[in-house]
Amino acid sequence: MARLAINGLGRTGKLALQALIEEGFDGEIVLVNDATGDAATYAHLLEFDTIHGRWDAPIGHEGETLILGERRIQATTTDRIEALPLRDLGVDMVIDATGYFKTPERVAPYYEAG
Repeated sequence: MARLAINGLGRTGKLALQALIEEGFDGEIVLVNDATGDAATYAHLLEFDTIHGRWDAPIGHEGETLILGERRIQATTTDRIEALPLRDLGVDMVIDATGYFKTPERVAPYYEAG
């Protein structure tokens, strides 16, 4: 089972997360990260999207955990890839939705982080 992380929970990251869950992603989403906000902010912005409206799903948070239905996803707030716990969480794939990491040099820290 693939273990997935999403870096960046702006418009693209939120839509990717919602699509993965609604389409039945056959893996585990283990981490979401955005440099601004926290699990409470992420939960609110996922539930009440100003463009796409309300996501009719059970959404909540507990400490540093985002809760989406039965899924419990670790939420972090770093702007440094090196600080993401990718290796510790056994992440196989990262969706980078920040729009920042577009060159091989900028993406390299993902590989170094696990």
